[in-house]
Amino acid sequence: MIEKLVGDEVTAVFSRGLSGENYPGQAIEAAKKLLRETGHGDEKRAWVQVGIGIHSGQAFIGSVGKPNGIMEVAALGDVPNTAARLTSLAGPGEILVSEQTIKAARLDTGGLEKRQLKLKGHEKEITAYIIHA
Repeated sequence: MIEKLVGDEVTAVFSRGLSGENYPGQAIEAAKKLLRETGHGDEKRAWVQVGIGIHSGQAFIGSVGKPNGIMEVAALGDVPNTAARLTSLAGPGEILVSEQTIKAARLDTGGLEKRQLKLKGHEKEITAYIIHA
């Protein structure tokens, strides 16, 4: 579900209710598809040069806005904030995935680069892995 479009940013929500039990894995696969290489011959490159951050856990999703005014669906809480902070640290063509999401998706981390990141709003560093499409 597309939660928000702001400038060149897209926020999507993958929930168990909408995406099934492996929603963390589906979020990672969607990110890979978004960055999958295109081009011809030796000119292989990602079709969009963006970074993606993925984090999973409990978020609060609901309507925000003024009664009888414009209402929006919003994802609130630490999970979407952490995903946004990961996104801001991801380089072009990188998918930064929190260790929590890697475990939830049951992915093998062998061969993946690991980073320890200090994120605003978090006392402890979090571990994230880099996945390339």
